[in-house]
Amino acid sequence: MTRFDSISTLNGSRCNWKIKVRVIRMGDTYIPPMKQFRGSNLILLDDNHSRIHAFIYSSNVGNLARQFEEGNVYIIQNFYVKDYIQTAIRCLPNDKQITLTDNTIVTQIDDDGLIEQNVFDLYELSDAARLKKDDLFLIDIVGVVTDVQPLYHFTNWHDQDQCKIKFKITDGSSCIEIIFWDQLAEEFDKRRNQVPTQPPIIIIASIRVNRNSDTYNLSSHASTRFYLNHDHYSVQQLRSRVESTTFYSEQEQEEDAHFEHPAKLIDLRTDMPDFTTITCHLTVQKVEENNGWFYHVCTSCQEEVTLENLKYTCQRCARNIPFPDKRFRICALVSDDTTNAALIIHDREVRKLSGLTVFDILTNHTKEGDITIFPKELLIMEGRKYKVTIALKEENITKSSTMYTASDIDMVEAGLDKSAQQQSSPNQAQDNSNVVEATKRTLSPVTNTRVKTSKGKKANNKRKGRKLLLVVSDDEEYNRPSTKLKLPKKEKAEEVRNVVNSWVEKVTRGLIKEILPAGSVNSYTRLVFANALYFKGAWSCEFNASKTEHFDFHLLNDANDGLPALTEKVGSESGFLDHYISYKKVDGGKFWIPKFKFEYEIEASAALKSLGLVLPFDPRIGSIEMVYDRRPPRPLHVSEIFHKSFIEVDEKGTETAAAAPALYHPFLFVIRENNTGIVQFIGQVLNP
Repeated sequence: MTRFDSISTLNGSRCNWKIKVRVIRMGDTYIPPMKQFRGSNLILLDDNHSRIHAFIYSSNVGNLARQFEEGNVYIIQNFYVKDYIQTAIRCLPNDKQITLTDNTIVTQIDDDGLIEQNVFDLYELSDAARLKKDDLFLIDIVGVVTDVQPLYHFTNWHDQDQCKIKFKITDGSSCIEIIFWDQLAEEFDKRRNQVPTQPPIIIIASIRVNRNSDTYNLSSHASTRFYLNHDHYSVQQLRSRVESTTFYSEQEQEEDAHFEHPAKLIDLRTDMPDFTTITCHLTVQKVEENNGWFYHVCTSCQEEVTLENLKYTCQRCARNIPFPDKRFRICALVSDDTTNAALIIHDREVRKLSGLTVFDILTNHTKEGDITIFPKELLIMEGRKYKVTIALKEENITKSSTMYTASDIDMVEAGLDKSAQQQSSPNQAQDNSNVVEATKRTLSPVTNTRVKTSKGKKANNKRKGRKLLLVVSDDEEYNRPSTKLKLPKKEKAEEVRNVVNSWVEKVTRGLIKEILPAGSVNSYTRLVFANALYFKGAWSCEFNASKTEHFDFHLLNDANDGLPALTEKVGSESGFLDHYISYKKVDGGKFWIPKFKFEYEIEASAALKSLGLVLPFDPRIGSIEMVYDRRPPRPLHVSEIFHKSFIEVDEKGTETAAAAPALYHPFLFVIRENNTGIVQFIGQVLNP
């Protein structure tokens, strides 16, 4: 397993660091007054919610900066870590920054969902006066936009054209003036009236506190960014308060030693001073439901906060946290074949297994009205086996405490254990690789798909249905409005199934009538990928129907089945075989092709798993590459694959159709387009 350094552990002792991060903000630095370009800035975020400022000097921008795109995830290796020498203004409360050079290696990777899309360190608006006295870094704030003044254009002392816009924001108890300058001001003025929900709620990242006489305001800086009605829990909470009648009166070091081979729990009760992390294979017997399952943390230092006088307070930062983050923390009883123990599982590990955040669960349970009940989404760990990396603490080593903390966790299932995969034969690995590549080629048209959403009604268990995506392969021949799926906003699962079946039946000219069987779509279904192919070909020289005769068809077990056979003489004039057999005159002889029609269907997930294609079916990993989504709520995985095919061969030609949500099932004949050599249909017939 590849190990990455955490941002919080970076220091200047070496330069061969390796981090996995998301670029959450980008921007350039210019030297006034002539605005000479100095370099590019990046704000990086890792899966432990730690942030750091990265800088690329102008001499290296051409090679490095173009490799980055805001929002993507990267592995960055070989860079310098320096103390922050700037003491007046900095983007983050981190006292370190990193410098990327020509020796830095940047690799973009797929988004596994473990790193959040963005993180904000939100401050109380009422803290502006105190923050000006301690002006070490820029701050993040959130509030409702009010009193927006017109955009003002003017010429400054350097005879340069500038503009600014002033407005105020409030959190219901405090109000402060905001000033945006130049391009940021123009962008805000353009976008503020375009947001559908009014009044807009704004999150401003990296804004500077200024003092004007006896009052304070917040002014934009080169690194300032704003987000209107952003998908963030603070915005959702403020929106709820705005809609209430009381809103405006509310108050508001070195790498650790690691024991690589799986250990037993009984071994951890002995003195193991040489190791700080141990790997075990453990089964979760029970998740403790009586204790809380999340806690509140400071948005700045990530330390747990306390609730005092109805306000969350960070003792370390000595300030109130208006909208603290929420982190998972659950306790589970685990065991192996030697003994039992208690295991504390923290936020990163729970998110890794469930694909959910605390706010995802809270949102679902708030809608269902059972927020006090321990979430069932976390109980799915019970009875499953995991590969757990345990971080040994002093009380474990010196006091033999059996309360352990997980620093990493992975599910252990047949076919998913990485060590088992590495021991597989080269031929098997090659076969699996071919299957995966074939899957990617089959799914490649999805980048040009039509997507329609439908929100389900409440199911019988009172769980509100998730949004359901219907993805239809974009076939040029049927790229007409009549073939687009148009669903009502609220659609029952059975009605969605009927819509898919109707579309497939229409595209295949009625040959395939029910690709999705009853019960295959329910309130938990999040995506249906439907792909249908219809092909009707004619012989270059049709068979003479009057010469069709009955012959025996020999089966594999030497049994016979009488089938009509199509007959054509192969003589001085070749027929449809010209393209497949070299031209040659022969005397007499006949060529027989069975005349048959059949329909075949299969649920293909088990067959694909046996071929080694297991990752798309793993709920923890899934197949999010099937649909492009910058922020999936959790990894999509395949539950079932239904394939149905139809073929008819007669004197006039071949009529085929196939439909499958993911792949085509193999047959032992091929229909190929000659000019390009593309195989249109392939299959096998053992008993027509």
